[in-house]
Amino acid sequence: MQELKSAVFDLDETLLNWDSTAAWILGRVTRSYLRFVLSALALPFAGPLILSPQSRRWGTTVFLWIATFGLSERALKSSFECFADKVKSGEQSRVAWHDKGLAELRRYLDEGGRVAVATGAPLWIAAPLLARIDGRITVAGSKLHRFLGGWILGDHCRHERKCKALRVIGFEESWSAAYTDSFDDLPILRKARSAFAVNASAKTRKKLDDSGLSVRYLNW
Repeated sequence: MQELKSAVFDLDETLLNWDSTAAWILGRVTRSYLRFVLSALALPFAGPLILSPQSRRWGTTVFLWIATFGLSERALKSSFECFADKVKSGEQSRVAWHDKGLAELRRYLDEGGRVAVATGAPLWIAAPLLARIDGRITVAGSKLHRFLGGWILGDHCRHERKCKALRVIGFEESWSAAYTDSFDDLPILRKARSAFAVNASAKTRKKLDDSGLSVRYLNW
């Protein structure tokens, strides 16, 4: 695989073992009785929305607003920085890095290649996390907007929008390899000369096989 000189990685459940946004939100709501109660009340209608990639933005936005109400931009970014520090140090119990995934990512960088991480997580969460891994990683993520005293997802960086976001930040139109756990990232996989599905479920494997794309399956 020496010829591979560029790569695009998904973040949640690809490089990380869980959802970074969910982990941060849970940390916020479990430390506040009011936020916890509001989240519990929202769960019956907002929870199911998170299960589908097409509606995940709206479900996540509900819980994100509850978790961020009253936070200024400075306070919000500071909270994300603290979260990234805890993930790096291993103090964050809900989410951790996949060591094999990071080794694969670093291999491209060590060979002089370019690496981008394209994620549906807010850019303000993803960028601090990845800055603590290597400052050379290019990051594309969802935008946050202020709304009624809290923060919500703006343009959700998923599916074809990930490709658009990568172009905006200057990453090339195609890449040597792409890594993801999700069938929703099929557009990114299609633009890669080598496509890798990481820790893919049986359902995801079937969808990828049915797509006609040549995919290699990895577990780490």
